[in-house]
Amino acid sequence: MKTYCLVILAIMLCGLSSAQVSRNHGSQDICARSVINTIATPQAKESGERGPRFRPPCGVEDMAGFASLTTSQLYDHIVSVDDPFYCINRIIYTFHTEYSSVIFEDAKVKYIADQAAVKAASYDGVNDNGSFGLFVYLSIAGLQSSFNPDDIAFSANTWAAIKTACRTLSQNPNILSETENTMYMLGHMFFAASFDNVAADEDILGLAKQMLDNLANNTYESQTNLYPYYYGYYYLLDVFFRYPTDSSSYLSEVVMQKEIITALGDVAINTRLNSDTYQYFGDLSNQSIVAIGRHASHEPLQDVVTPALTK
Repeated sequence: MKTYCLVILAIMLCGLSSAQVSRNHGSQDICARSVINTIATPQAKESGERGPRFRPPCGVEDMAGFASLTTSQLYDHIVSVDDPFYCINRIIYTFHTEYSSVIFEDAKVKYIADQAAVKAASYDGVNDNGSFGLFVYLSIAGLQSSFNPDDIAFSANTWAAIKTACRTLSQNPNILSETENTMYMLGHMFFAASFDNVAADEDILGLAKQMLDNLANNTYESQTNLYPYYYGYYYLLDVFFRYPTDSSSYLSEVVMQKEIITALGDVAINTRLNSDTYQYFGDLSNQSIVAIGRHASHEPLQDVVTPALTK
């Protein structure tokens, strides 16, 4: 048994205790929490730049502006922005009692999800065709519905549309291109897929397995900017493999693809992730161990969980 296994149980226990916490953890930013409930805030680096980066106007600058848009206007705006982080995520992420329920009306979310599926099918793996912004919106929609169910609730048809959008992107072979745009978009797709029963899907889990294999096989070594790569895997390991693990439909699907647990173990023993060359990548190693532990209580998976934790 590898020497690192001496610390696995301690890490796993921390992760398991955090996994028992409800999604409704207040206003704490979901992407500021690490697997052991400490705060990890890696920052993207903008090489060669000093001071604030100039950003052109977004067109819609606040939540009131977003709430004033019709469904078609909302779609047109989302697919037109050059920087979905700054022009979408930054503005609509925080819940607002007056505006959020309008921005995330059921009919609007359903329409955006339907269009996201269309865009996802034609994504070429390099050039953003609007898919990135659409999945940013869908990930926040799921978050707001989960945290504020009395104000924002989606029909079964809308959740099914979100699932179809995530599945369609998962089925697109270009999604494994590992370009910067692709890795950021994957982060938000797995974020959106972590809600309700969206995660219980053969294709979404199949993509997760392929990505774990790539991480275990060091595909990050070909990256010139490591942050987008880290970003995509953070959401896979610490969000997608965190919340669905109390869903019976998700667990049943994982039982059908037990090799996912083995793949998580392969990531856990990749010692290169802890190299100083790859800042913050040690988080991914720890998160993979905790992800295995979150599946440990499901009896049909114990035959693969134990070997994965004792490699």
